[in-house]
Amino acid sequence: MESKVKQGYLLLADLSGFTQFMATTELEHAQEILTELIAIVCNSLKPVFKIAEIEGDAVFAYTFEDQFSRGETLLELIELTYYNFTFRKNIMQEKSTCSCNACRSIRNVDLKFINHFGSFALQNYSGNIKPLGSDVNLAHRLLKNRVKEKTHFKCYALFSGICLEKTVISPEIFVSMNENYEHFGDINIYATDLSESFRKISETKRTIVKEEEADFIAEHQFEMPPAVLWEWLIDTGKRELWMDGTNWKKCERPDGRTGAGATNHCIHGKEAHLEIILDWKPFEYYTYESGSKPLFIISTLKLVENENGTKLYEIIKLKNKLPKFFTRIIVKFVALKIMKVYGGYKKIEELAKKQKAADEQIRAQVRV
Repeated sequence: MESKVKQGYLLLADLSGFTQFMATTELEHAQEILTELIAIVCNSLKPVFKIAEIEGDAVFAYTFEDQFSRGETLLELIELTYYNFTFRKNIMQEKSTCSCNACRSIRNVDLKFINHFGSFALQNYSGNIKPLGSDVNLAHRLLKNRVKEKTHFKCYALFSGICLEKTVISPEIFVSMNENYEHFGDINIYATDLSESFRKISETKRTIVKEEEADFIAEHQFEMPPAVLWEWLIDTGKRELWMDGTNWKKCERPDGRTGAGATNHCIHGKEAHLEIILDWKPFEYYTYESGSKPLFIISTLKLVENENGTKLYEIIKLKNKLPKFFTRIIVKFVALKIMKVYGGYKKIEELAKKQKAADEQIRAQVRV
């Protein structure tokens, strides 16, 4: 019988300022505000994480280790969740015509994330599956830390040392420190300021290939949420699984992570080319330039969430200045015969379904 003890990621999204907010505001409006903000956090995390429990002012979630072959996706998911939370909080503050303390104090509520990687067993509590174990306890202990005191970060993402090592995210984008917890001893932790990521997402200039500029557009409906599809499209290891005959290697990473200016190297048979990322908005789209002499393409991959999953649009144009009718023939040939985009899409679906089925089987064993 397969063991119910699994390895995976444990995440806590904790509302800071919650106690003061509840103590100094009208309960009815405060409850409505917090219910909406917690729902935003849950909806942002659900495509990748399983929500184990709402613990008053915190969301406790988990996922298995194979969910993130590219660790940066975890940080990007956290940044997007924080962006959605803060954007909605600001709108609620600006549009509120209510003069009660709760509606005037929304700005005082913020969000921080605790991330840990370790072992846990899944336990069925009257139909609600929750992880338990020593690492679960440590994840909760990490809520008590000195990050705000030492860095003045009001909102942050904290990673335990083992979690950061597992995700292979560059430590240079974090502030490192040490905490000591009873029964656990010294724990290395790393924190990054989420207010800075909110500013960058809000201010980034966009580089997108428009449909009217395209020489070829490939479309495909995937039965998976954008955050899951994003991992399959971006991770160099997963690319090798669905892009037959290719070998991918990560190259430049400005500021220690993937974004505009990052590069990847691909070998396909006897051909080799450099992929340069021009624009990057996780789970929504990215734009890259690629190719080899004499032909170079620019492509935007746009992910549009819908009730059936995610509709992917791969919008491609030739960078070289040639007559339009000629560029369309060339790009269509490249997309269908060399890139084999539709065959790749089908392979992603097959691989993703196998992974999803394996995860569901684990949870089904716990329910029995």
